[in-house]
Amino acid sequence: MSHVGKNSSWEIIEYLVNLTAYFIVGYKVLAKAVRNLFRGQLFDENFF
Repeated sequence: MSHVGKNSSWEIIEYLVNLTAYFIVGYKVLAKAVRNLFRGQLFDENFF
């Protein structure tokens, strides 16, 4: 575990690419979950 906390620039880039893809693919579900969160509907199929 000596590598923990010592991220190379490639690991950070890989993380950002994966995070970007996650938001692009799941935008509609994530937006609906946030909207329902503010409406007080916590437990539906869009919020987990």
